[in-house]
Amino acid sequence: MTVEELVLKKLRALPLERHLELLDFAEFLDLKVRSEKKPCRSVKGPWAVHDIHITEDDIAEAMALYLNLPLVTRYFKIQASNIQTIG
Repeated sequence: MTVEELVLKKLRALPLERHLELLDFAEFLDLKVRSEKKPCRSVKGPWAVHDIHITEDDIAEAMALYLNLPLVTRYFKIQASNIQTIG
């Protein structure tokens, strides 16, 4: 017997009042399966399929811009209007 046949056999053995309970549980399981997060297929995340390349310098610039921090990259440091070359 398949799982489907076993479930139907159990359903038919239940009193009619329990059928709605079983349906409610099946809908709960369906919702649970559909709402589970799917793991990313790449360590780059959802952006992996796009031609986007983010460097450490891009991240440092974004942090400086949005968090009002001094911008420090491999090549230079900017704090307010003072620019210092590194290296």
